[in-house]
Amino acid sequence: PHYEAFYNRGGLLEKLERWDEAIRDFDQCGEPRARARALELLYRLGKYQSFRERLHMLNKFDHADRRIAAISAFAADQLKLNNPHRFCKKPLDFLRISQLNECSESFVASLIEELKGRKAQWEPEGKTTHFGFQTEATLFINPTKNIQRLEQIIKKEIKAYLSKFRSVDCLFIDLWPKKFNLHGWFVRLLDQGYQGSHMHPSGWLSGVVYLQVPEFLEGEEGTIKFGLHGFNYPIVTEPPEEITHRPKRGDIVLFPSSLFHKTVPFVGK
Repeated sequence: PHYEAFYNRGGLLEKLERWDEAIRDFDQCGEPRARARALELLYRLGKYQSFRERLHMLNKFDHADRRIAAISAFAADQLKLNNPHRFCKKPLDFLRISQLNECSESFVASLIEELKGRKAQWEPEGKTTHFGFQTEATLFINPTKNIQRLEQIIKKEIKAYLSKFRSVDCLFIDLWPKKFNLHGWFVRLLDQGYQGSHMHPSGWLSGVVYLQVPEFLEGEEGTIKFGLHGFNYPIVTEPPEEITHRPKRGDIVLFPSSLFHKTVPFVGK
């Protein structure tokens, strides 16, 4: 319990921008999530030498931590350094977008109706859904027939994803879990809806399946964006590269969980 107290106080001190004090509390906590946040604060304070030294140390035992991988990739881009973290040095290179050809109109329509009937919360606290509903992350627990079929389709795509990148030398591929669970939820966005920037530190591979997409009329509305910038990291040179994708019905997008992503608000139903 003392470790949790240090972590919570560190989070409060971070919000108060008492960053040196927050680092001390995160260091007292000693958990991977705290080590990642302390590292982020060293970058935020501009203590780049301390940041690099700590990152090299963390590489010994947090070499697959996704949140540390995220700040390492971003800092390497901004400071024009080699990225020392071994999880996924260039996560944008591991973005894969494909079409679910097995999803018939009738199956998708049936799936949408079923999912609309699930209990969902409007803009759930602590989540990134804005102007929309989101279910709990229990989609694949005790799945219905439709969800079972969707799960089979997704697992087939994951297998194809791994096959595409199997020859690449990085821990994201080298330590690919032999067994895994799908952790899924359903989002229904309304007019002006979007997902705020985030990444998934507890995941390995992340993704989204688009079941229904409105007619987008203006510029980038409704697009999904991928990049190295997130958590309000200070940009000290030019903004890092982004990849923008305009989704279509039946798209499945897969990417490393260390990669930040967000969507652009749209007008429509």
